[in-house]
Amino acid sequence: MRTVAAAGLVAGGSSTGLLLLADRRDAVPGTDALELLELLATVAAAALHAADTVVALRRRAATDPLTGLGHHATFQAALARAHRRPSTAVVVCDLDGFKALNDTYGHQHGDAVLRRVADALRGAVRRGDELFRIGGDEFAALVVVGSEAEALEAGARLRAAVAEAGLGVTASVGVAVPGQDEPESAALARADRALYRVKAEGRDGVALADAPAAVSA
Repeated sequence: MRTVAAAGLVAGGSSTGLLLLADRRDAVPGTDALELLELLATVAAAALHAADTVVALRRRAATDPLTGLGHHATFQAALARAHRRPSTAVVVCDLDGFKALNDTYGHQHGDAVLRRVADALRGAVRRGDELFRIGGDEFAALVVVGSEAEALEAGARLRAAVAEAGLGVTASVGVAVPGQDEPESAALARADRALYRVKAEGRDGVALADAPAAVSA
């Protein structure tokens, strides 16, 4: 290239890049050409800024503002997509002792604990797994597994991550692997029942759900 003209892409008070025009010939762009280049740069910058804004709004609408995880509605949508694949386990996690901690130290401290729990859980899931905050101190994950034993291991990783974070709370975890043609609501209910069983047996543990009920022909 023997001639290069550049215009900055600026929108919303920030620069997003450069618009470059190049030519193998020696050329001196005229005023009209430069004004056109600036106009193209302005339009391109506005389009890129609008696209970034749309992406940010969609991400914000799909996430819990406190933790940055997917929220309850996002979880339900993801569960609906995944429930017919038996290789995707449903893992539900409820914090033990969070209400007492929140009542004792205040909501700001409680919020900080939830954020750190979310960080700990992120570190315990693998690439391809999905993590959500589905309630006040309730979390859930959709975990790709090859067996019930692997699903139980995934639940154990989440429980251990919360314990090792040293935040003054522990986690009770229920795990269910959806059966063939089992509705997502049934798989989630089985995971919840397994979690309640952990709570009843002393908390801070992991339980695999009972087998799904047989589907009548």
